[in-house]
Amino acid sequence: MAAAARGRCVRSSRELWTILLGRSALRELNQIEAELSKHWQRLLEGLSYYKPPSPNSAEKVKANKDVASPLKELGLRISKFLGLDEEQSVQLLQCYLQEDYRGTRGSLKSVLQDERQSQALILKISPELTSAGDPPLFAEEDWP
Repeated sequence: MAAAARGRCVRSSRELWTILLGRSALRELNQIEAELSKHWQRLLEGLSYYKPPSPNSAEKVKANKDVASPLKELGLRISKFLGLDEEQSVQLLQCYLQEDYRGTRGSLKSVLQDERQSQALILKISPELTSAGDPPLFAEEDWP
């Protein structure tokens, strides 16, 4: 699905946690150090890494000719659902498609054309911010 994503995929939050927990495929200390150094600011910022939606970001997504229209549309829906920056939402979608999507290109096309299936995909993508194996980002008593 890398071709379908057509974008540079940055490390997902799940991948960064996997590296931190010592469960990644990276075994060489210098590789681990390089990855953590590269993403140190993001780790330090935690959730504040993710920005709120903005009209400027939405316009950039719409103007981006490197991303297919159906992916842009789904990325904008993800942005609304999660309350995230539109560009980051498209990036999150691209990472999911590249790393975690288990369907074919044809099945992705079907998913993007079907409202119920695309809603299910959004729900699958949203845990990317806090995947099941990750430490909780908030204590239960902090939940709204």
